[in-house]
Amino acid sequence: MAASIATHLAALEGVGLTTQEMHQLASQAEAGWKGAAGQNFKAALDAWLANYDIVHRYVDTLNTKMQAHKINTTQAHTTTSNATATLASGMQTPIGLAGF
Repeated sequence: MAASIATHLAALEGVGLTTQEMHQLASQAEAGWKGAAGQNFKAALDAWLANYDIVHRYVDTLNTKMQAHKINTTQAHTTTSNATATLASGMQTPIGLAGF
């Protein structure tokens, strides 16, 4: 689980960096490209960026949920380990049956 969370966190960071780079490129293109072709390109790029922002939000949500799940499973493991240790400490050594 921890390795998977790290992978998803790296993906989230990558999506964030890509989004920033694309916004910078869009600003540069908008500054230098005028006319109908420039407007069409900007509209297409804005739509692409809006969709990419949705991907970024979903990856972020996935990462948040995985972190919460990891916390829950870690707590469950700790609780179970403590309960079984308590049970084991209270058990008596078994007595062998005569003749076996």
